[in-house]
Amino acid sequence: MNFCYPHLEGTFPLPEAQVDRFIMRIVIGYPTQVEENVILERFNLSDPLPDIRAVTTPDEIIGSDGGQLDCTVVSIIRLGFEGSLNRIYALLMEMSEKLDHPRLTSQTPLEFLPILNRLFPSSRDGLTTITEAYLNVRYGELSESTLDLKGVESAWDRLMIQGREMLAIRKHKKY
Repeated sequence: MNFCYPHLEGTFPLPEAQVDRFIMRIVIGYPTQVEENVILERFNLSDPLPDIRAVTTPDEIIGSDGGQLDCTVVSIIRLGFEGSLNRIYALLMEMSEKLDHPRLTSQTPLEFLPILNRLFPSSRDGLTTITEAYLNVRYGELSESTLDLKGVESAWDRLMIQGREMLAIRKHKKY
């Protein structure tokens, strides 16, 4: 322990040449309630996550090294793929809840699928694609095919547009 300068315990003074790098101190605090509401409302109006697209695919990464890729990296790629499917399914559940059709905790995804089909009658194939992919991930039958993810993303894009239109119509009818 540094008994001469206890306030320097675990730290070291900067060399003279680096002291001038810290001329300004900026404190960023937590937003006020009003500011926080503005931030949350901005994300309620438009969700930035669906616009984010992958720059590569798991198959491209796995195939890029001639089969020498470490299994830890493959696990991370699989988790990313799984995360995308889980995120899409969670967004679908969130949208169905906003449309007054929440999935009960006692319902399995397959039991909830007919309700989704009634809610989005023109998107039965997309709903089936998303639900089956979600179940494959959830129960360990993870498909590493990028076609599966692209099909799910494409189905979600169509459902998201349809759901937003339905929400806008409901909002317009309330006023």
